[in-house]
Amino acid sequence: MKIAERVSADVTMNAVSRGIMLSSGPQGKWWFSGKVMENYVVSAIIKILLMPLLYCLGLVVAGAYGALHNQISYTVAPSYFHGHKFVQFGIPPEFHNRIGAAMVGWHASWWMGKIVGPPVILIGLFVPGWKLYLSRTLIAMGVMVATTLFVGLAALAYSVCMDPGVDAFEHAGHMHNFSYLGGFLGILTGSAYVLYQGIAWHTRLATKEQQKTLETNEAQQASARTPADGPI
Repeated sequence: MKIAERVSADVTMNAVSRGIMLSSGPQGKWWFSGKVMENYVVSAIIKILLMPLLYCLGLVVAGAYGALHNQISYTVAPSYFHGHKFVQFGIPPEFHNRIGAAMVGWHASWWMGKIVGPPVILIGLFVPGWKLYLSRTLIAMGVMVATTLFVGLAALAYSVCMDPGVDAFEHAGHMHNFSYLGGFLGILTGSAYVLYQGIAWHTRLATKEQQKTLETNEAQQASARTPADGPI
């Protein structure tokens, strides 16, 4: 075997044993070690196990957002709850206060988690590694909450500015109704965030592997230029 071929084979075997993807030549073939495949499978399994937990968390986040959201609505128009929502949701008289408003918010919004959560959870699978998947999905949920809150507050501000003489009941109703629109818009912003993160990390990892491959090929070429031992 020629020295260059022997060095190339040694470098390839060493790289594969360390779990590194290595280009085998101009044909663009890639080698995957058992360690790399094992890590990939383990990460995929953990992601699948995290999905139902994230789904349940999405329900809790949606309900908690509704409870906190109604604290703003109750501040704007207590009559919106005393004259309508407490009766609609069957809230006991002893809770006809901010606690009752929070209960109304929970019952009115927890189910939105069934709608807004799955798209982000599924798209998030594109993010490499289960740790990144978990962290970026949680951040995406925060993005959805921020989007929903922004739309609700914008609707409230618009209502107050455009119809200052209207009863506060109407202002609270506008904020409530547009918050559902904000939830659906949150699907887009949350999904866009997690998709961007997936693309960015895949690009980063690909660049890193290309750099490793370039360095390895340079080492091969340098070794191939080394004269053979012994008489010529």
